Amino acid sequence: MGYVASLLQRQVAPFRERVLPPDIRRDLARLLFSTIAPIIIMTVIFASVTSLVAVRLGDPILWILMAAGVIAGLARLAVTIAYRRDNSADATPPTSKDQTQLVWEHRYATASFVFAAILGVTGARILSTTDPVCQMLFTGVIFGYGSGAVSRLSIRPWICIPSVFLGVVPSIVAMCWHGGLYDVANGLVMAAFMLGSLETVRHIHRSVLDELFNRRIHATLARHDALTGLANRIQLTESLNAGMAAAAKNNVLLAVHALDLDRFKQVNDTYGHTVGDALLCAAADRIAANLRNGDLVARIGGDEFVIVQVVIHHATDAEMLARRVLKALRSPFLITGHMVQIGTSIGIAVAPLDTRDPLEIVTLADQALYRAKTGGRNTFAFYADIASLPTSKSAAS
Repeated sequence: MGYVASLLQRQVAPFRERVLPPDIRRDLARLLFSTIAPIIIMTVIFASVTSLVAVRLGDPILWILMAAGVIAGLARLAVTIAYRRDNSADATPPTSKDQTQLVWEHRYATASFVFAAILGVTGARILSTTDPVCQMLFTGVIFGYGSGAVSRLSIRPWICIPSVFLGVVPSIVAMCWHGGLYDVANGLVMAAFMLGSLETVRHIHRSVLDELFNRRIHATLARHDALTGLANRIQLTESLNAGMAAAAKNNVLLAVHALDLDRFKQVNDTYGHTVGDALLCAAADRIAANLRNGDLVARIGGDEFVIVQVVIHHATDAEMLARRVLKALRSPFLITGHMVQIGTSIGIAVAPLDTRDPLEIVTLADQALYRAKTGGRNTFAFYADIASLPTSKSAAS
């Protein structure tokens, strides 16, 4: 359970510091770009109301502002559609897309800020008049924009808050500066709602982040061993499927090492499960320290581990790794004041030489492991040797 506690701390820390991991940023961006209808509706309403008011007031500047608002609205729509096309694949986005995530958000933000500024200028021009019908119509537009922006953009406050201020503040200033008592009252009411919306933005933002981080924690725990933090069977299966496919595509080899700890049961019975659990964690760390980036080690139960060694060119590469792991686990462990001596036995199967089946290769490695254990322990054996010879050719470390 210590691993679970440390994982929770690592997941919550970025939220507290507002440093978002790439996968959380991608999820927020997908939410940001998930809706098109509100953009279309707001653009149409803005154009329609501004046109009606321009006709009523005979103000040519409002026609210019209307056209500019439509262009800005179409720009928002175009950015959203372009992002959704670029990120439409179901596969995990490549690193290049992770690096350009903020670029997409800046494009969206720029279009949103421009539209909000045009809305604000238009509102200031209309609400500085004395025509109550025009004021009523555009006050509705501003309130609709503000509520829509808060509900859609709160997941990214750095976009939401400036957009709301750009769209609403000019109208508040116009009503308070040019209007009478009731206009000032209307402006103050609008200002109160705008300031109150900041708390709504904070609440929505925090709630969405909490949900995304909780999903991330659950997904991580579902694919990791709770004691050691290593991969579990689920992640092992994923790694084997991906690794075998890549090996076949790139004409390279993949090795699977099945191992368990020699004399672990004796340690567990002598010193208790607390020392046994600590020993498993220490052994897991030593195994992982001997792997390259891209390799994977999984704990699949008790003192049983499986290593997936990717992109090798000869079986001797697997032999070298096995020897390093044997040496690492043969060295004594100091566990809660007890000097503990164990070892390990390793069975190795190589794809595609032994099999092309991601499920079968673990079984073959287990068979080689059994031969290694019966051959004297603290050794390794290749499945190819025990499959081709009456007596397996085990190599002592």
